[in-house]
Amino acid sequence: MVKLYGRKTSINVQKASWALGEAALEFEWIDKEGTFGSIDTPAYRALNPQGRVPLLDDGGTIVRQSYVIVRYVAQKFGAGTLWPEDAGARAAADYWMDWQAADNWRNLVTVFVGLVRTPPEERDAQAIAKSVAALGQDFEYLDDQLAGNKFVTGEAFTMGDIPVGAAAHRFFVLPIERPSVPNVEAWYERLQERPAFRECVMVPLP
Repeated sequence: MVKLYGRKTSINVQKASWALGEAALEFEWIDKEGTFGSIDTPAYRALNPQGRVPLLDDGGTIVRQSYVIVRYVAQKFGAGTLWPEDAGARAAADYWMDWQAADNWRNLVTVFVGLVRTPPEERDAQAIAKSVAALGQDFEYLDDQLAGNKFVTGEAFTMGDIPVGAAAHRFFVLPIERPSVPNVEAWYERLQERPAFRECVMVPLP
């Protein structure tokens, strides 16, 4: 059976678990509640010397890094749906995954760490405010893309929606001011209709 390592409150683990859920794949979720201590053991370090999560074990095939796991699951278990058969559509999905990993992530993580992981007296208010503004611009850009589209690459849900959708959930639940992004809001509502999104992503912030 496929095994997924990592706690359910990690956004990167959420991307992997959501992909598995969309592929309707049964899997064993190890350290889901973050209490097993699986990444501090020699056994886990043998699987991933960096000691990070998520990690996917597919019958001995070890897949590390959340975006790689999403692509692996999409290609192996979701070909034609999560993994578009058309090369152009697949490139579009890849673009939005990489956009979230590179451009959007740096703003999201600064805001999240600043407001959720950092005590109020230790926060860098200026850095947080700058990243909140940049994060709003990110989602305005996404809003333009979603004008006339049901999902990030068009009419069909693909792997491209997974990292961006996980980021969008945090964007909407963080205690920040947000610009008007009606197309993103409508897409976010569509994501909430998906059982795997509700189960894997819509969990309380750590």
